[in-house]
Amino acid sequence: MPLQDDSESNPGRDMPDLARPDGALVSLRPESIPVMAECSDWQVGSELLARMRAAKEPWQGSRIGWLGAQLQFAMRSQLNFHDNRFSTRRYQDLYGTFFVHPTPRIPLVGATVVDLGCGGVNPLGFLFVLLGLGARCGIGVDLDDVQDRRHATLALADAASALLLNARDIAWDQEIAPEQVLRNLASFHLPQLAQGDPAGIDQSRLRFHRESIYSMPLRDGEADVVISNAFLEHIPDVAAGMREISRITKSGGYSVHNIDMTDHRRYGGDKGPLDFLTEGAGEGMVAGSNRLRLSQLRVLFDKFGFDITSCRCNFEVAVPAALRARMVQPYSSMAQDDLEVGMAVVAARKR
Repeated sequence: MPLQDDSESNPGRDMPDLARPDGALVSLRPESIPVMAECSDWQVGSELLARMRAAKEPWQGSRIGWLGAQLQFAMRSQLNFHDNRFSTRRYQDLYGTFFVHPTPRIPLVGATVVDLGCGGVNPLGFLFVLLGLGARCGIGVDLDDVQDRRHATLALADAASALLLNARDIAWDQEIAPEQVLRNLASFHLPQLAQGDPAGIDQSRLRFHRESIYSMPLRDGEADVVISNAFLEHIPDVAAGMREISRITKSGGYSVHNIDMTDHRRYGGDKGPLDFLTEGAGEGMVAGSNRLRLSQLRVLFDKFGFDITSCRCNFEVAVPAALRARMVQPYSSMAQDDLEVGMAVVAARKR
């Protein structure tokens, strides 16, 4: 059926009316608006989202339909990056961090995996991916509540689709057939998930606890693998947190943590990666970080029954003499290589 033109004039056409054969589809091009050229991507996107949310009726019309389709196609690639918590790229990065790069590789099939600090945006998406790849149970723990339960549920359906279409987009070198993914997720009602209905979740295999790490509602030794991504640096009492992690991890189980040991204010551009080591007196929280260095974390892992099996530095920080001279104790007396580790993935096995 020909695409109907919605307006008297259409400056986005590729060809004039007389050149179009009868029944031909209208060919459209998006229009660049000069007055909006100075607007940031955030501003343009925010305005579009605000209009869509404010619309009292669904948008209609072939031009809007065409534009919407182009936006959908463009966003598939443009938004597939790590900081998008719903993206396959983020799932791929996390899977590599926790189950590919550690030496030896962390066993997943049949495991109960606990994700600490899973967040409230997409708290169970990565755990659901792990279930599709063979884990038995996934448990997310965070103090924040789920921001949008419908969106968080739709994310599970999207993750299932990604695994079924091409699991290696997420699972690196792991070969898993679509039929096996379906068997792994057989206890979930995928059509309900695709409608954003949390009733499609098998609560015996995937659940979220809004709880503190210091008092998790999990049994002793319940977890085969405990993971966290940029979380341990934010808890004030790491020793108490490690004690609880040790309690819920079975003997022979694993604990894998991606730890950002830099001043998080650097992401806003107004501080250097180690500026927080020059502030305050002694140890303590600064700008939401406990400031623990890798040597201190090694001591805590050992104290609570873990043997470190691998430690991978992801970000190295320069420590010039002038910066070291400004540091407070105990950091000013620490070894240079200890201060230089800005981010690391620590994998350990419970004794």
